[in-house]
This record gives sequence, C-alpha cells and structure tokens, in this order.
Amino acid sequence: MLGWKTEHFLGFLIVTFIACVAWPRPLIVGLALMATAGLLEALQGLTPDRVPDLPTALCGAGGALLASVAAEVTMKRLREPIDSGG
Repeated sequence: MLGWKTEHFLGFLIVTFIACVAWPRPLIVGLALMATAGLLEALQGLTPDRVPDLPTALCGAGGALLASVAAEVTMKRLREPIDSGG
C-alpha cells in the first residue's frame, strides 16, 4: 500500500529500534540489521519470481541506520542525570 521502499524502511526502522532498546549495543545491532537488509534483498535473486532491488535494500539499511542512531542518542540522553537548571 505504501510502496516497497517505504515499507522496507519502516519495517527495518521499527524492528531495529526495538532490538536496540533490548540490547545494550545499538550500533552493533544497527550494523547487523543493515547487513541483513542487503542479504535478504540479495537472496531474492535465488527465487524464480523475484528480482533483487538495490534501492529497496538501501531503504531497509537506511531505516536500520536511523533507528540505531536514534536509539543510541535516546539511551545516552536517558542515562544522563537531569539538570535542575539552577
């Protein structure tokens, strides 16, 4: 409904953010899921009815990258002590 690229981006964004919150090393999780996005797209070349698509793989990897960076920034922000401002 949204298009392949948008669905891949949002899917990897959500899955990566959840995995990054669960694991204490979000950048490693992000790199692993970025590689997974490329691998899953490349594996489509092995099926007779699908064709691998580089822009779709890049959209999935971009979603994983954005989510891992957002999780890293969010987790660092939550670990900082709250400044009273005074």
